[in-house]
Amino acid sequence: MYESRDAADRIAVAQLDGAISRHASWKTELTEDELAAAVRELQEITKDRPAGPALMAEVAGLGLGARTGIPLEEDKARIEAKILVAAGADTTLIERWTRIGAERASLARQSPFGARVLGPGHRPRPVGRCPPCSACHL
Repeated sequence: MYESRDAADRIAVAQLDGAISRHASWKTELTEDELAAAVRELQEITKDRPAGPALMAEVAGLGLGARTGIPLEEDKARIEAKILVAAGADTTLIERWTRIGAERASLARQSPFGARVLGPGHRPRPVGRCPPCSACHL
């Protein structure tokens, strides 16, 4: 899915993500001037892209979905989404992207296949041979 997209769209998504993160910062509210500046920059990034509203919806939804339940991060994602909607994000697509963001975050939290989960106070043993010592051989 993602690899089949136009490279310019992938770059625009990255630019939108960076710009929105910078504008939202860790604020709980934006002034009218700050919101206007953010909207101008986001619209400048997507001005020649017919898929601009869809790309903004993607950034908003992925941020909301990936940060659900994480204190402060969830608040920042809401501010970012609010700015993206003000800039023209397609609100009909945000819910779909929110589900995708939550799914991706859930997969990222899983332990890799075959990984050993060590309990408190346990250290991983080195791979290969090493001389016996108290640090490696419990």
